Amino acid sequence: MELIGIERSRIVSLFLVSNQAGQPPLINMATALVHRYEFATFPSNIEDLLKDKHEFGQGIFDGHRIDLVEVFGDGIVVTARSRSDVIDRFIDDLREWAANEFGLKSVETHAINRIYESHLIVRSEKNILGVLNGLNIVRATIQKLLKKSTRIEADLQSFGISFAADNTTIAGLRPSSFRLERKAEASYEKNLYYSLAPLQTEDHLSVLEQIESLS
Repeated sequence: MELIGIERSRIVSLFLVSNQAGQPPLINMATALVHRYEFATFPSNIEDLLKDKHEFGQGIFDGHRIDLVEVFGDGIVVTARSRSDVIDRFIDDLREWAANEFGLKSVETHAINRIYESHLIVRSEKNILGVLNGLNIVRATIQKLLKKSTRIEADLQSFGISFAADNTTIAGLRPSSFRLERKAEASYEKNLYYSLAPLQTEDHLSVLEQIESLS
């Protein structure tokens, strides 16, 4: 299994921040944050800073681009085209810096306070959707009925696999679905795949390798 590219990694981290001495000025915090991580886009006036969500974009952390940081009253959402461990380290660095610089203590508010989303493009030496060959009889039926109703002869192939939780049974943070499907606009013979998982990057890759081993 070859990792071609990281389309997006996203982490939601829930926590509150407090300072017993009182909250520091918003302008000062925003300015310092922009300076530390070199954000190119950020709230530019006090009206923006008084909103429920603050967005900081195109920053730099440890040589990696941080595409977007969304700051809410109960946590942050960080998006980057990097491995998830980079975002984990960024969040830890941000929280430690805020504590040292402004006395903002992080308070955990949820038993599950961090959730992951990983979007990858991978390539395999083989058709890893071969695990679905048990459904070939269904595929043949669809082809037959398609030809009957439209006169279109198409060699249908397996396109994807997905798993999802019943989110009505989950309180609080909810995981995204797992999806593995052929890369759009790429020839099937190239064995290029797009995959989404509610996992850290390395765990995501290990699942894809497991599927590949079954093919």
